[in-house]
Amino acid sequence: FTELQRMSFSPVVHPRPQYPGAIQVLSKDILRLFQAVLVGTILVFLFHPLYLFTISYLRVNYDLSDQIIFCLLMSLGHTGTYIVVNGFFLTCDTAKFLQQYKLDRKPHMIPSFSLIMKTLFLASLQNFVSGPLAAYFGYSVLRMGGMKTLDAPLDSVGTIFFLLVVAHEANEWGFYWAHRMFHTKWLYARIHKKHHEYIGTMAIASEYAHPVEYLIANVLPTLAGFILFQEFHPLCLMIWLCVRLEQTYEVHSGYCFYNTIFETLGLSHGSWAAHHDYHHSQNAGNFGSLLCDWMCGTMDHYVKEGMTDGYIARKQNKEK
Repeated sequence: FTELQRMSFSPVVHPRPQYPGAIQVLSKDILRLFQAVLVGTILVFLFHPLYLFTISYLRVNYDLSDQIIFCLLMSLGHTGTYIVVNGFFLTCDTAKFLQQYKLDRKPHMIPSFSLIMKTLFLASLQNFVSGPLAAYFGYSVLRMGGMKTLDAPLDSVGTIFFLLVVAHEANEWGFYWAHRMFHTKWLYARIHKKHHEYIGTMAIASEYAHPVEYLIANVLPTLAGFILFQEFHPLCLMIWLCVRLEQTYEVHSGYCFYNTIFETLGLSHGSWAAHHDYHHSQNAGNFGSLLCDWMCGTMDHYVKEGMTDGYIARKQNKEK
């Protein structure tokens, strides 16, 4: 296969490999969905008292409008998650902590210092300029679309759970088709190739993308479920943003906590980390989640590799 064939919109192997059965794929996807949504729902109710206290404090002591408070809280969620999660993986790299879960990197896969510095600069702009501006002006749009007031009562557990299911599925399918679209020859060369400057990814690489891709493949899929749901509590959106960011940071981190207690409890994304790491290191299919790639037949190379177990085994053997 040529490089263009491997990175194309529909990378296939001839003869086609035998994909796993429906029960195996669907059971894994349903379990992963349930775990992610359950964690998100718990976090909404866990943070609700602190959320209400913060809103009241900012209103009483600083006389801030709801629009500014929304902007501050959304920005805090984004930047806080960025610092905590990326800081954790940076500590793992520098202190050689949890290296048994680090996916092996060949010399050509290690990002250059200049690329890392460029990524951090762009991340600073996203966290402190474009992100806050988007949250500030987006508040009015979301309110017109049905978002509730900041201090509105929380919905029932079932309603919030269902909202996060919709958000999760809309994000997965929205990201899959947007990402796959950016692997067409014209769009890849002009837009998506920027993200693939990272062959061996690290957590900070997750948001390193062309502005067009960042909007279409990152922002819109993340918001899609809430736009479809229309009426939702702002705290649900804030928690969803943090959960979504943690997920993408980990998936790009180069660490894979596959078959660990953290993945079992839904606190880690080991299988997805291996799935997406293969996409970057081999640039052949694996455009989204296991379910999306399975249904659309876009993981031939990964299946031939042995999927998660085969890929991790090769990485643990230092790719020899």
